[in-house]
Amino acid sequence: MAEFDDREFAEKFGHLPPEHVELMWHDATNIYLVVALISILVIIYVKRHRRNLQRLLPAQLVNMFRTRDTLYMDTTEKDEELKRVRLRQQLDMYYQSRKWEQNQNKKDVNTDNKQSVTVEMET
Repeated sequence: MAEFDDREFAEKFGHLPPEHVELMWHDATNIYLVVALISILVIIYVKRHRRNLQRLLPAQLVNMFRTRDTLYMDTTEKDEELKRVRLRQQLDMYYQSRKWEQNQNKKDVNTDNKQSVTVEMET
């Protein structure tokens, strides 16, 4: 019996033999599995090396694909910076108030000394 090409077989009998269909099905599923595996690995790589990839892309393109996590991180970084600024301002105000109090105490001590001197002179 002469061997037929798959096309000739399909033209003659209308479909492929079951063993060819099974082999083609296995090839197709293998390709789908490989594509799925590669896409998962690419996603993992992008997540781990996001900063390096952002340097390569223009800033507008990077901002389009920002996730909620990065936006949240940006807001927390800004909040931390604001907290540091507020703390610095509070410390500055504290030091200024301490200086002012010390100056007031020195003035009070000086005025007390003058009063005591004047009292001593009167007597």
